[in-house]
Parts: sequence; structure tokens; C-alpha cells
Amino acid sequence: LWPANLVALQPNVHAGHKHLPCHLDWPQHDGFGVVVVTVAVKRGASVVLRDDGDSLGAKPRAWRFDLPEGYAYALSGDARNACVHGIVCDDG
Repeated sequence: LWPANLVALQPNVHAGHKHLPCHLDWPQHDGFGVVVVTVAVKRGASVVLRDDGDSLGAKPRAWRFDLPEGYAYALSGDARNACVHGIVCDDG
């Protein structure tokens, strides 16, 4: 990722809610390109991702990782547009 490739900068305040509910992104339609970077500004959080499997026998899988305050993470490809993902903010 390079600043010259930055398409948009959108503060995401989760519509006034503490958490960002699990969702899928549609990178071909939402206008933000194929990579989204989230920065934990005010406090840390847990990022959760879930793949529900498929009718061909792929098993459901889930991941969770901590995002400390001041850190960032990026989602692209299947992690963004095939896995449901959301953010559970730390208390504080």
C-alpha cells in the first residue's frame, strides 16, 4: 500500500454504535477499491472474520485477532468480500 494509491479516506464511526456489526463488503460497487485499511484510533478492538463454508463441503471457519489502539489492519480479497467480518470495540 502506498499513499499514492489511496482512493478514499472515510472516518467510520459505526453510526454511533460501539461495534461494527458483521457484514460483507462489495468492493466492485462501494467505490473504495479492493483494499480497506482500518486504524484503531480511540481504543483497541477485536476483529472477527467468519467463512460459513459452502455446499461443496468446505467447512465453516472463524478467526479473531486483537487490534490494539493505534494499530491498523488491511482486508482484501476473500477476507473482505467472501468472509463476514466485523469489529468488537474494547471497553473504555
